Order: sequence, then structure tokens, then C-alpha cells
Amino acid sequence: MSARCSFCSRLPGPGSYVVAGPKGVGICDECAATAHTVAQEALRPHGMDRLVTGIGRLMTNDPSWGNFFGIIEDAAVAIRKGKVAWVGAEKELPPQLEGLPRLDCGGRVAVPGFVDSYSQVAGGTGGPGASNGATEPETAAEWAGRLLAGGATCLSVSVKSRGDPQEDRQRLSVAAMLGEQLPVKVVTSWTVGPEAGFPSPYDPAARSILREVSQYASGLSVTVGSGGFSSADVRKLCASMGSLRKRVRLHGRPGIPSDLVRSVRPLAVQDMTELDESTLEALRLQGGAVVVLPVASLRTRLPIRSLMELGIPVALGSDCLPGERSVTSMPFMAWAASEAGEVPIETALWCATFGGAQALGDTTRGWLGRGAIGDLVIMDVAHFYELAYHPDLPMVWELIREGDLTAVGQSG
Repeated sequence: MSARCSFCSRLPGPGSYVVAGPKGVGICDECAATAHTVAQEALRPHGMDRLVTGIGRLMTNDPSWGNFFGIIEDAAVAIRKGKVAWVGAEKELPPQLEGLPRLDCGGRVAVPGFVDSYSQVAGGTGGPGASNGATEPETAAEWAGRLLAGGATCLSVSVKSRGDPQEDRQRLSVAAMLGEQLPVKVVTSWTVGPEAGFPSPYDPAARSILREVSQYASGLSVTVGSGGFSSADVRKLCASMGSLRKRVRLHGRPGIPSDLVRSVRPLAVQDMTELDESTLEALRLQGGAVVVLPVASLRTRLPIRSLMELGIPVALGSDCLPGERSVTSMPFMAWAASEAGEVPIETALWCATFGGAQALGDTTRGWLGRGAIGDLVIMDVAHFYELAYHPDLPMVWELIREGDLTAVGQSG
């Protein structure tokens, strides 16, 4: 008779196991993986102290500063133990913060750390048997490093299911390891759909695969509509997702039914080519975001302005896939969004920071204020509009991750 896990009280299912310890105590592979994740987070250094001064224009995304983007001129930011302790005009800096390790930005602009809301650096498209160099850990780390150098302090890494649970687990593990190898926050997302051989949600095998693989993902993305699951299939799938239920993203072409948005309550939607009014209203009421891929949309118009006028946050994704789509500069993506969405560059920067954090359900990122994560990107321009003058040039002068200098910019 199989041993029962002493922590979750479950018996091992197909493909899982329980490790027996002394005095009859046992732990299943799923609980062991959870314990490992918690231990790694506890052992990770909890940020640095830093005083960032000489910021010509600082975008905080905090409207309490009197404007939507929370822009402060001649600003400074103090970071203690990786979190923002103070932000404001430098002339008002409290004396007790003067002794922190200092970085003078020389009048350059700064924004919160960029959030790449959709990348595929750990492997993307393809059905069973498809090959992609991005599944190699070294390749994934190289491209994640390029996104970091491009200003991204948080990456949403999508791994598309290829119908093989073992391969999906391996690729999700590669994605999660990026956050331990590099100074970047990684949020893994497992994308499932019938086009990759994932079984029907009504098939008992689907529940088994979900339980086996989902522990390696931070969230789950589901394809809907053309080439994807039906609304009924998605509801059934969501009912089997357990802890991932609150971290769902829907990929829908051409659109997503409004009743599905209301019942599933996704954090974000993506890939919609038809924006139905009832769906948008449901999304607004649920607080969901729309993820757009500006580099892939340079020749088409993005509805950024209309979405934000409706109160729906927009997030930007690089769609970076090694060997196929290689743009890794977040300032360039903001410029592309500004062009394709016909919005000011400040709006696009908001989407690449605060909007991205909202798409991930993260309230600690994308803005700068007391208690926020101490991530900043200092860009080598004096005004935000200058980003449009040379979108092809490296713009990141320095990148600060939880108060620590990452040495990926041009300042050194």
C-alpha cells in the first residue's frame, strides 16, 4: 500500500511518489517542490540599500503627485532592504537618508523596472516533437539576460505545452531557474490548448497532467476560440486548476466571450483581434488587463488609447523567442507601442511598467512609492520624448534591481 503524504494527506497518483522518512513521516514530490521553492526564497538576499539622486524626470505611476504618470522633476529615490523607503523632490530628501550608497543619475530620466508581460525565452511554439534551441538552459539564460539588459526587471515566461508532461516540466523548470541565475523576477506561465495535443478537460488524463505539471508554473494560460478550447472546455479546465485558478490568462482569436470573462475572471487576455464591447465591459469590471505585442504589431494599429479610456490597463510583451523574434529592448517596445497605439511615449512607458504588473496581478511592481519593490531603470536621455529619436540605440544607462546595481547598463 502506498504511503500517504504527511503534509497534504494525499496518496501518490500516477507518475508521483512519496518519500518515506523516520517515524512514519512522508512527503510527496509536489510538497517537496513547494518546500524547495519556499526555502530558496527565504535564502535569497532581501535587497540592498541605495539612494538614487540627480533624476531629471522620474515617472512613479503614482497619481497622487498631481498627474496620471506621477512625474516628479529633479527627484530622488531612497531604497532600504530592496524596497522604496522614500521618493520625492531631491531638495526635500530627509537628512537621515543621506548616508545611503549613492547613485547620481546626472539629470537622466527614470521609470520603475520594466515588466515584460509575455516572452518565450524558455521555448515556445510547436506541437509534440517540435525542437527549439530555447529549451536549452544556456540559450534561455542568454536571452533572458538580453531582456534584463534591455530594462526588464520582471519577466513573464510562457512555456507552451507540447503534449508531453515530462518535457513541459523540464521547460518550466528551466524558466523558473532564470530567476535564480539572473537578477530578474521570473513569473512562469504554462500555456495549454488542443493544438499542442493537450487532452480534453473532460478526459481524466487532463486532471492528472494538470496536477503533475502545474506545480512548476506560476500561472496558466488557456487558448480559446479558433484552434483553442471552447468556453465550456475552459470552465471545466479552470475547475481542475487548484491554486492556479487565480492566475489565469486567456488567449483568444478572434475574441473571447463576455460570459467566459465573467466566470473565469482572468488576470489578463491576449491575442484578441476583435474587441467586443460586452467583453471589454466584463474585463473592466473584473479588473483584467489586455496584453499587446507591439513589435509584432508595428504595421497594424493597437487599441491602446481606446482601452485605457475605458479604464482597462494595457501591458506590453516582447514575444521574444530565440531564433525567431529577437527584440529585447523594453524602451524600443515602448516606442513601438507609442507608434502602433498612437499614444504619447509616457502612456507606452506606463503600459510597460504599471500595466505589466497589473497583468501579472502584482501590486508591488510597476510604480515607485513607499513599500514598492526598489526596481528602477535609468535611461540615457533627459526627456521621455527623446526615446522616439533613437529607438534603435541602447537606452538603459543603469538598471537597479531591489536596490542593487545590476551592471547591465551603460553607466560603468
